Amino acid sequence: MLVYGRNVAKEILKKDEKIKKIIIQKDFSDKEILSLIEKRKLKPEIMDKNDFSRFAKFSHQGIILDIGDFAYSEVEEMISDPDSFVVILDHLEDPHNLGAIIRTCEAAGVNGIIIPKDRSVSVNATVMKTSAGALENMKIAMVTNLLQVINKLKKEINIKRKMLLSQQESLKREEQIKKELYEITLRKEILIKTEANLNSKKIEAKKILRRQNLNKEDLEKVKMIMAYCKRKSSLIISELNNETYDETGIKMLIKEILVDASKLNITGEVIVSKMNINSYMMSNIYEVIFNVIEKISNTNIMIFIENGSNIEIKIIIGNIIKVKDKISKSSHNIVITEKHYETDTELKVIIKKEVSK
Repeated sequence: MLVYGRNVAKEILKKDEKIKKIIIQKDFSDKEILSLIEKRKLKPEIMDKNDFSRFAKFSHQGIILDIGDFAYSEVEEMISDPDSFVVILDHLEDPHNLGAIIRTCEAAGVNGIIIPKDRSVSVNATVMKTSAGALENMKIAMVTNLLQVINKLKKEINIKRKMLLSQQESLKREEQIKKELYEITLRKEILIKTEANLNSKKIEAKKILRRQNLNKEDLEKVKMIMAYCKRKSSLIISELNNETYDETGIKMLIKEILVDASKLNITGEVIVSKMNINSYMMSNIYEVIFNVIEKISNTNIMIFIENGSNIEIKIIIGNIIKVKDKISKSSHNIVITEKHYETDTELKVIIKKEVSK
């Protein structure tokens, strides 16, 4: 098959396709094409303008390639990819139209074009030239029975659709299993961490109970520790259930500590700014405040909880006492500073939000 034109010639020469013969006009000056010819070590036949015009039947732009018969593809080659995009043409007899369609199909990302053997134009020089090089990037299949091919493709599509749905279901199940495993792991981590925390409190309570001269204050401290363990366990459950707390819920929990602390002659009040936090943050707030109150007695206390880029807790104790170093922290993301004034002590606690769960 003879093909004409510079665009087609460029595409063919760029690919390592067999070229039987090249004819160029004597004054042909396309540097890119000449370079490609030289690179492939091809020897073109050179004709003067008059001879070339008599030889060429179409608009040639000074170059003709003889590439032999067009190599049609098999339909199977086009549909090997599950996302294949195939165009089927019927009763298309104008080669210029076929060439134009090939150009459009290449731009649209079509994998291949199917045409019937009868009542249809085949791929010829006009199609090649009109496609402006797009044919080199497009698979064309010519089939005897177009209807049979369409039915076959429908069956293939249905099979692939079922496979795809099955894969989607498998992926959903896999994601669900991953989610459940993550939740199990998270629950385990929280329970291990909390068990260690509660065990330390239980050990502390046992130490108090082993004292030889137990007094009323000691028993009230043990009761307060046991109440802490109970509420802390409830917070763990709420953490596992992804519950949240607003300022009212936070204030209620802290007041419960203050009610227990009143038996140790500790009076206090808590003020909470507007906020909505997750259970992990609530658990940290509760733990820090309890650990402070646990270390004092016979005094008054004011607690301010502010919501900002982090959670800030300000605790003012009505006497001078060193408590910072005595407070255990369950997380290294809790920062505590302590200041002493003439008659009271101020603790500032920062709980970083970015590491909250």
